[in-house]
Amino acid sequence: MTADGTATARQVPLCADDEIPEGEGRSFSVERPGLSPLAVLVVHHQGEFRAYENRCAHFALPLNVR
Repeated sequence: MTADGTATARQVPLCADDEIPEGEGRSFSVERPGLSPLAVLVVHHQGEFRAYENRCAHFALPLNVR
């Protein structure tokens, strides 16, 4: 976060674009220096990739639970 409380983003290469087909997602564990790894879910939707923390805000479950 920045001094004014807004979040900052950084790019971390996780895989090649063609490893996540259109309409699908894949989970990753991202190492963070001095912190525990962060579970993320990357979704390929309408030609764009979006990454989300793989944690439901309402229940103690990952977003990719089936």
